[in-house]
Amino acid sequence: MSTDHIPAPPPEFAQTRVVDVFPLHGFTCAHTSNDDGTAHWWHLFTAAGRSLGATNRPELLGSLIQQTR
Repeated sequence: MSTDHIPAPPPEFAQTRVVDVFPLHGFTCAHTSNDDGTAHWWHLFTAAGRSLGATNRPELLGSLIQQTR
């Protein structure tokens, strides 16, 4: 199932805090949140720093990776 036609909704809260940055299957993942920690997002980047997308559901990171391969 392709999700190319489904646009990602804009974040409901400003992502002002970097919680963690870690390698994930050859990619770089950045976990961000808003100031009070109530909204969380996970961003996926290539080794060259190109953004592949973001999700507020970390279980979908695998889908983002699979779509790029």
